[in-house]
Amino acid sequence: MREEILTEQITSYLQKVSLSSQDTEKVLAALDSEQEQARQDAQVEVSVLKGQLTQVEAKLQKLLDVYLADALFTEEYAAKKQSLLSQKVALSEKITDCETKGSSWLEPLK
Repeated sequence: MREEILTEQITSYLQKVSLSSQDTEKVLAALDSEQEQARQDAQVEVSVLKGQLTQVEAKLQKLLDVYLADALFTEEYAAKKQSLLSQKVALSEKITDCETKGSSWLEPLK
């Protein structure tokens, strides 16, 4: 008998704090909208980062051309190359993060 009363009490409390089906649909629709916006934002960010990556790769090529033309000392070339390669790696990592993570922060909400 006590178990039935306890079950009724728990059910009563849960109904007070749970969302109605209409509210649930509204929340899910808002989440879908937010997820789509986050996906679009991630695509824009990836596009910008890929543009920056292309610029860094072009700088690396120009640096090599200048070095091969004997216009730079080896130490200058190595230092600048290391700097540009670091930028390239950082941009590549950011691109990967944006492509893989994107709106993954919203997934637990569903």
